[in-house]
Amino acid sequence: FSIRPFHDHDLTNNPEEASCRKKWNKKLSSLRIFIEHAFGRLKGCFLILCGMPGRDLEVIYKTLEALMVIHNILEGLQDDPLTIFDF
Repeated sequence: FSIRPFHDHDLTNNPEEASCRKKWNKKLSSLRIFIEHAFGRLKGCFLILCGMPGRDLEVIYKTLEALMVIHNILEGLQDDPLTIFDF
């Protein structure tokens, strides 16, 4: 399968295969949007993600992983940032 916008014409002349690929590309597109929203939500909670300094991928990965753990703990506690003074 090629990664293309789901509304583009596909690379096959077989209508059944083209339909299958179109559905797959639409699901992939929806999943990518979902993931982008998840990262946007994390960036809203942890502003350091908006301008991650450096290019050390291991440090970035560990920082992101730690922030996701903290985020999940706060979600479990139903923490609301609007209740924090000067947030």
